[in-house]
Amino acid sequence: MLHLLVVTPTLGESEFFTQTVDSVNRFRVLKDLNLTHVVVCPESKIREMALQAPSATILGEGPDCRSMYSAINMAVKSSDLPWTHFTYINDDDFLLPDFGLLLANLYHKKADFSYGLVDLVGDDGNLIYPIPIVRNPNHIIDLYSLGISPFTQQGTVVGRSLYEKLECFDDAFKYAGDMDFWCRACQMNPTYYFENKSVAAFRATGGQLSSHRTHFNSEINEIRSRLTKPSKLRSIHALCLFYGMNGLRYLRRILLTGFKRSYTYLNE
Repeated sequence: MLHLLVVTPTLGESEFFTQTVDSVNRFRVLKDLNLTHVVVCPESKIREMALQAPSATILGEGPDCRSMYSAINMAVKSSDLPWTHFTYINDDDFLLPDFGLLLANLYHKKADFSYGLVDLVGDDGNLIYPIPIVRNPNHIIDLYSLGISPFTQQGTVVGRSLYEKLECFDDAFKYAGDMDFWCRACQMNPTYYFENKSVAAFRATGGQLSSHRTHFNSEINEIRSRLTKPSKLRSIHALCLFYGMNGLRYLRRILLTGFKRSYTYLNE
């Protein structure tokens, strides 16, 4: 039996929250899956969130909550259920039907973490373009070191043993804690499973990073400064594989947005 803990941190202001909740609930019918959904929100929003997500456990974030990552850590630590795997999904993103395929395969793969492809969608939930994703997490640090973001956390599932080794998210980060988390995870050479299907959607709401750009860049630079710089040969190898596997995804993005990077597009 797979015991999946899903956490959604929210300020209680997203118009897409119920879609996020519905996308989680569709997997409750899966065989051999016990799913627990925990929503963490400000104390003042508990009642409202409980009405919108009656199937979820609603927690108030408390006075010590410094960031979204504090809320995630609190939800994980507060769960008294024997969860075996964990994921989190933000209140404007959503899981896609093939996330169920990832879970079904994960049950047999016994991987430390699993992930799949992710689609960038608009306010209406329709596809803008598929996000380029690294197929081998051993290359995540190599690509981050080159200034390339090869990975996004939506639909990623972490085994409990790996999560506990990492000792949760570093909530000193406000905007890039997931990047820090995955870099630390990859340094442990975990076993992994990659699902070559779109398992989740990341919603572009327009300018969503621009108001925090300075702090976000500062955190990204701090994380990169901690990484061991890979050899030139290793970097070239990782880069060639990444572009080779994502050629069609880059072509679709270029046709839509020109030669803008995803980060630039999300700030418009």
